[in-house]
Amino acid sequence: MECNPNFKDQKGGLVFFGLVKVLFGVVIILFFIMTLFTLVLSRSMDSNLTQQLSFSVIIAETFMYFILGASLIILGIGSIKKTRWARALTLIFSWMTFVLGIFISIVFYLAGNYIFSKVAALAQLDSNAVQIVRGFVLLFFIFILVIVPGVFILFYRRNSVIRTVEKYDHKERWTDKCPLPLLALCFILCFTGLFPLFTTSTGLAAPFFCAVIKGLPAAVLLIANAVICIYLAVQIYKKKNRSWYYSLYLYLFWMVSVFMPSFFGYSSGMYCSTDLSDGKNIVNICAPPGQGMLTMGVLLWTLLILFIFYTKRFLRYNDNF
Repeated sequence: MECNPNFKDQKGGLVFFGLVKVLFGVVIILFFIMTLFTLVLSRSMDSNLTQQLSFSVIIAETFMYFILGASLIILGIGSIKKTRWARALTLIFSWMTFVLGIFISIVFYLAGNYIFSKVAALAQLDSNAVQIVRGFVLLFFIFILVIVPGVFILFYRRNSVIRTVEKYDHKERWTDKCPLPLLALCFILCFTGLFPLFTTSTGLAAPFFCAVIKGLPAAVLLIANAVICIYLAVQIYKKKNRSWYYSLYLYLFWMVSVFMPSFFGYSSGMYCSTDLSDGKNIVNICAPPGQGMLTMGVLLWTLLILFIFYTKRFLRYNDNF
C-alpha cells in the first residue's frame, strides 16, 4: 500500500493512548486481585456484611473488572502496535462508555444522596464527610466514564489516525468487514445478553411484563436471552437484515418488561434487596427509583432504540461513525 504524505502521522498519539489504556487495565486488574484477597480474608472474620452477601456471587460480579482490565490491556497493546482492529474497537467501546458514563453520573447524582445517607446512618459516620466522599466519587465517575472516553473518541475518530493505522497495518482485519455502528450493535447485544448473568447479588430475577419471575424460570429466561443475543450479534455482523428486526423486537420486549412494573406502581424491592445490618436494624441501601430515575431509565432505553434504527442504513452501505 502506498502511503499518502498528505496527512499527519499519528503513531506517537497511538502509542501514548495505548500506554494509557494499558495503565488503566493494570490498575483495574490489581483492584480485582485486591478485592479477591480482601474477600478471602473476610471469610475468616465475623462480619455482618460478609455473612449477608454471597461470596460466590461477589466473585462472579468482580470478575467483570478482570475482563474490563484485560480488554483495556489488549486494546492498549493493539494501539501501540498501530493496528486497525484496536482503533475500531477503541472507538466503539469509547462511545459505549461515554454514553453510559453520562447516564451513570446522572443516576449517581440523583440517587447518591439517598444511598450515602443510609450508609452514613448505618455506620454512624459524619454526614458532611460522607457528602464530601460522594462528591469525589461523582467527579471520579465523570473523569473515568465521560472525559477519558471523550478524549479517546476525539483522537481515534480523526482521519489522520485512520490513515496512520492503514499505513502500518496493511492486512484487512475482521473489524473492517463490518461497519462500525453495526459492530457496536453486536457488542451491545453481547453485553446486554451476558451482563444480567453476572449481576445476581440479590438472586436470579427477571422482569416479564407486569411480573418479576425468580429462581429457575428466571435463570432459563436470562440464559435464553443471552443465547439469542449472541446469535443475533453474529448474524448482524454478517449483515443479515432479518436479525436486525429481531434485535429491535427483543429490545422493545425488554423495555416494556423493565418499565411496565414501575408504571403500574410495583415496589422497587422486586429488583433490589441489598439489605445491610448494623446488628439491630435492617437497612435497605437501594435508592427508590423516583420520577427522575425512571425518566433517566426510559431515556437510556429510548436512545438505544434510536441507535438501533440508526444502524439500519449500514446493512447496505459500508459507512463509518
